[in-house]
Amino acid sequence: MDLPLRYAAALRSPREPLGPRPDPGTMGDRVLVLLVFSLAVIYLFATSRLRVVEIGDPIGIKMYPVLVGIAAIATGLLLVGEIVRSRRQLSTPANDTAGEHHPGMVLAVLGWIVAYSLIFSTLGYLISSILFTFGLLTCLHRGKWGANAAIAILFSGGIYFAFTKLLSINLPRGPLAF
Repeated sequence: MDLPLRYAAALRSPREPLGPRPDPGTMGDRVLVLLVFSLAVIYLFATSRLRVVEIGDPIGIKMYPVLVGIAAIATGLLLVGEIVRSRRQLSTPANDTAGEHHPGMVLAVLGWIVAYSLIFSTLGYLISSILFTFGLLTCLHRGKWGANAAIAILFSGGIYFAFTKLLSINLPRGPLAF
């Protein structure tokens, strides 16, 4: 029984590639990068035009939108880096495990998120976020204990410092007194 090509493609096993790997840096990628950079510049320009109110902190009203604009530019730079890196890796074979599903991993991550939400107010942001991030990284990058611990501590500590010291936003302290 001959099936039309559109049906034959659906019957392939998920491990069979559907065709050649797409060329990185295609027009769609370039348009996406251009769009992200354009929106970031427009957003930062609009932020610079915000009216400063006479009541309260004159910088405070602009701080968050500027941080969002800078994050958008950083995202555009990461997209450019991803395009360049994927061009370099074009000659390497495709990952055979990309199409595999891991329902156990999904359930573990969901359970970890529930545990994080339960301990957040008791242990505070810093301790619970370090434990949460370290647990996720250990699950996703097995055997890299030192790197996972360093990333969890630096990321959670950096976010805590940025919110509490730079933005003056209170986060749950838990047993820590600082």
